Amino acid sequence: MKSRREQARDEASVISAKEMQRQQHALAKEQHRRQVKQSKRERIKGSRSYRCVDTIATWCDRYKLEALLGLLPSVGDSVSLIAGLPALYVALFQVRSIPLTLAVMFNNLVDCLLGMIPFFVGDVLDFLHQSNVSNMRLIKGFVDDDREIIGKVNRQAVWMAVAIVLVIAAIVGMFFLLKWIFTTLFSPITALQ
Repeated sequence: MKSRREQARDEASVISAKEMQRQQHALAKEQHRRQVKQSKRERIKGSRSYRCVDTIATWCDRYKLEALLGLLPSVGDSVSLIAGLPALYVALFQVRSIPLTLAVMFNNLVDCLLGMIPFFVGDVLDFLHQSNVSNMRLIKGFVDDDREIIGKVNRQAVWMAVAIVLVIAAIVGMFFLLKWIFTTLFSPITALQ
Protein backbone atom coordinates (compact mmCIF):
# COMPACT_ATOMS: atom_id res chain seq x y z
CA MET A 1 0.00 0.00 0.00
CA LYS A 2 1.23 3.43 -0.99
CA SER A 3 1.42 6.27 1.39
CA ARG A 4 -0.60 9.39 0.85
CA ARG A 5 2.52 11.20 -0.27
CA GLU A 6 3.28 8.57 -2.94
CA GLN A 7 -0.33 8.61 -4.17
CA ALA A 8 -0.31 12.42 -4.46
CA ARG A 9 3.01 12.30 -6.36
CA ASP A 10 1.62 9.67 -8.77
CA GLU A 11 -1.55 11.71 -9.37
CA ALA A 12 0.51 14.85 -9.96
CA SER A 13 2.66 13.08 -12.52
CA VAL A 14 -0.46 11.80 -14.33
CA ILE A 15 -1.90 15.31 -14.37
CA SER A 16 1.43 16.65 -15.59
CA ALA A 17 1.56 14.05 -18.36
CA LYS A 18 -2.00 14.87 -19.45
CA GLU A 19 -1.28 18.58 -19.36
CA MET A 20 1.92 18.05 -21.34
CA GLN A 21 0.01 15.99 -23.90
CA ARG A 22 -2.58 18.80 -24.24
CA GLN A 23 0.15 21.38 -24.70
CA GLN A 24 1.87 19.26 -27.35
CA HIS A 25 -1.42 18.78 -29.17
CA ALA A 26 -2.12 22.53 -29.04
CA LEU A 27 1.40 23.28 -30.30
CA ALA A 28 1.04 20.82 -33.18
CA LYS A 29 -2.34 22.32 -34.06
CA GLU A 30 -0.86 25.85 -34.05
CA GLN A 31 2.05 24.77 -36.25
CA HIS A 32 -0.37 23.19 -38.71
CA ARG A 33 -2.48 26.36 -38.75
CA ARG A 34 0.61 28.45 -39.49
CA GLN A 35 1.70 26.11 -42.27
CA VAL A 36 -1.73 26.27 -43.88
CA LYS A 37 -1.73 30.06 -43.60
CA GLN A 38 1.77 30.32 -45.09
CA SER A 39 0.77 27.99 -47.92
CA LYS A 40 -2.30 30.14 -48.67
CA ARG A 41 -0.17 33.30 -48.53
CA GLU A 42 2.33 31.88 -51.02
CA ARG A 43 -0.46 30.62 -53.29
CA ILE A 44 -2.16 34.03 -53.38
CA LYS A 45 1.08 35.97 -53.90
CA GLY A 46 2.05 33.59 -56.70
CA SER A 47 -1.27 33.88 -58.48
CA ARG A 48 -1.66 35.68 -61.78
CA SER A 49 -4.51 37.82 -60.46
CA TYR A 50 -2.46 39.08 -57.48
CA ARG A 51 0.40 40.04 -59.80
CA CYS A 52 -2.15 41.69 -62.11
CA VAL A 53 -3.46 43.84 -59.25
CA ASP A 54 0.11 44.86 -58.40
CA THR A 55 0.86 45.72 -62.04
CA ILE A 56 -2.35 47.72 -62.38
CA ALA A 57 -1.56 49.66 -59.21
CA THR A 58 1.89 50.46 -60.57
CA TRP A 59 0.81 51.53 -64.05
CA CYS A 60 -2.54 53.18 -63.32
CA ASP A 61 -1.72 55.05 -60.12
CA ARG A 62 2.04 55.33 -59.68
CA TYR A 63 2.73 56.12 -63.35
CA LYS A 64 -0.61 58.00 -63.62
CA LEU A 65 -1.79 56.14 -66.74
CA GLU A 66 -5.37 56.07 -65.46
CA ALA A 67 -5.34 59.85 -64.89
CA LEU A 68 -4.04 60.44 -68.41
CA LEU A 69 -6.74 58.21 -69.89
CA GLY A 70 -9.23 60.14 -67.76
CA LEU A 71 -8.68 63.13 -70.01
CA LEU A 72 -10.64 61.24 -72.67
CA PRO A 73 -14.35 61.52 -71.84
CA SER A 74 -15.91 58.24 -70.65
CA VAL A 75 -12.75 56.25 -71.44
CA GLY A 76 -11.01 57.10 -68.15
CA ASP A 77 -14.01 56.16 -66.03
CA SER A 78 -14.44 52.90 -67.92
CA VAL A 79 -10.74 52.07 -67.56
CA SER A 80 -10.94 52.93 -63.87
CA LEU A 81 -13.79 50.48 -63.27
CA ILE A 82 -12.21 47.74 -65.38
CA ALA A 83 -8.85 48.20 -63.65
CA GLY A 84 -10.54 47.57 -60.30
CA LEU A 85 -12.01 44.20 -61.25
CA PRO A 86 -8.88 42.09 -60.54
CA ALA A 87 -8.66 43.61 -57.03
CA LEU A 88 -12.30 42.68 -56.41
CA TYR A 89 -11.59 39.15 -57.64
CA VAL A 90 -8.58 38.73 -55.34
CA ALA A 91 -10.44 40.16 -52.33
CA LEU A 92 -13.56 38.06 -52.83
CA PHE A 93 -12.31 34.75 -54.23
CA GLN A 94 -8.71 34.40 -53.05
CA VAL A 95 -8.54 36.25 -49.73
CA ARG A 96 -12.24 35.46 -49.16
CA SER A 97 -13.04 38.49 -47.05
CA ILE A 98 -16.34 40.34 -47.40
CA PRO A 99 -15.10 43.42 -45.47
CA LEU A 100 -12.02 43.61 -47.72
CA THR A 101 -14.22 43.24 -50.80
CA LEU A 102 -16.44 46.09 -49.58
CA ALA A 103 -13.40 48.33 -49.00
CA VAL A 104 -12.00 47.57 -52.47
CA MET A 105 -15.40 48.16 -54.08
CA PHE A 106 -15.76 51.47 -52.22
CA ASN A 107 -12.33 52.66 -53.41
CA ASN A 108 -13.17 51.76 -57.01
CA LEU A 109 -16.55 53.49 -56.93
CA VAL A 110 -15.12 56.65 -55.36
CA ASP A 111 -12.45 56.69 -58.09
CA CYS A 112 -15.19 56.41 -60.73
CA LEU A 113 -17.27 59.15 -59.10
CA LEU A 114 -14.31 61.52 -58.90
CA GLY A 115 -13.48 60.88 -62.54
CA MET A 116 -17.03 61.82 -63.56
CA ILE A 117 -16.82 65.36 -62.20
CA PRO A 118 -16.87 67.63 -65.27
CA PHE A 119 -14.62 70.40 -66.55
CA PHE A 120 -11.30 68.69 -65.71
CA VAL A 121 -11.93 68.99 -61.96
CA GLY A 122 -12.56 65.25 -61.84
CA ASP A 123 -9.38 64.57 -63.80
CA VAL A 124 -7.33 66.52 -61.24
CA LEU A 125 -9.02 64.71 -58.34
CA ASP A 126 -8.54 61.37 -60.11
CA PHE A 127 -4.87 62.22 -60.50
CA LEU A 128 -4.61 62.67 -56.71
CA HIS A 129 -6.80 59.73 -55.67
CA GLN A 130 -4.91 56.44 -55.96
CA SER A 131 -7.54 53.76 -55.53
CA ASN A 132 -5.50 50.93 -57.04
CA VAL A 133 -2.50 51.57 -54.77
CA SER A 134 -4.87 51.75 -51.80
CA ASN A 135 -6.54 48.48 -52.83
CA MET A 136 -3.17 46.76 -53.23
CA ARG A 137 -2.11 47.98 -49.77
CA LEU A 138 -5.31 46.57 -48.25
CA ILE A 139 -4.95 43.24 -50.06
CA LYS A 140 -1.29 42.93 -49.03
CA GLY A 141 -2.30 43.70 -45.46
CA PHE A 142 -4.80 40.85 -45.48
CA VAL A 143 -2.44 38.42 -47.21
CA ASP A 144 0.47 39.29 -44.89
CA ASP A 145 -1.83 39.09 -41.85
CA ASP A 146 -1.32 42.73 -40.84
CA ARG A 147 -3.55 42.95 -37.76
CA GLU A 148 -3.84 46.76 -37.94
CA ILE A 149 -5.17 46.78 -41.52
CA ILE A 150 -7.42 43.75 -40.96
CA GLY A 151 -8.87 45.26 -37.79
CA LYS A 152 -9.49 48.64 -39.41
CA VAL A 153 -11.20 47.13 -42.48
CA ASN A 154 -13.30 44.75 -40.36
CA ARG A 155 -14.41 47.58 -38.02
CA GLN A 156 -15.49 49.72 -41.00
CA ALA A 157 -17.33 46.98 -42.92
CA VAL A 158 -20.87 48.12 -42.11
CA TRP A 159 -19.97 51.74 -42.82
CA MET A 160 -18.45 50.66 -46.15
CA ALA A 161 -21.67 48.89 -47.17
CA VAL A 162 -23.70 52.05 -46.46
CA ALA A 163 -21.09 54.24 -48.18
CA ILE A 164 -21.17 52.02 -51.29
CA VAL A 165 -24.92 52.57 -51.62
CA LEU A 166 -24.43 56.33 -51.21
CA VAL A 167 -21.60 56.46 -53.76
CA ILE A 168 -23.67 54.48 -56.28
CA ALA A 169 -26.51 56.96 -55.76
CA ALA A 170 -24.04 59.82 -56.29
CA ILE A 171 -22.77 58.18 -59.50
CA VAL A 172 -26.32 57.86 -60.83
CA GLY A 173 -27.00 61.48 -59.83
CA MET A 174 -23.78 62.59 -61.50
CA PHE A 175 -24.78 60.77 -64.68
CA PHE A 176 -28.09 62.64 -64.83
CA LEU A 177 -26.37 65.92 -63.97
CA LEU A 178 -23.87 65.39 -66.79
CA LYS A 179 -26.68 64.53 -69.17
CA TRP A 180 -28.49 67.73 -68.23
CA ILE A 181 -25.31 69.85 -68.53
CA PHE A 182 -24.46 68.54 -71.98
CA THR A 183 -28.06 68.77 -73.17
CA THR A 184 -28.22 72.37 -71.96
CA LEU A 185 -24.86 73.28 -73.50
CA PHE A 186 -25.38 71.61 -76.86
CA SER A 187 -29.10 72.25 -77.43
CA PRO A 188 -28.47 75.85 -78.63
CA ILE A 189 -25.85 74.54 -81.06
CA THR A 190 -28.16 71.89 -82.50
CA ALA A 191 -31.00 74.42 -82.74
CA LEU A 192 -28.85 76.57 -85.06
CA GLN A 193 -28.47 73.79 -87.60
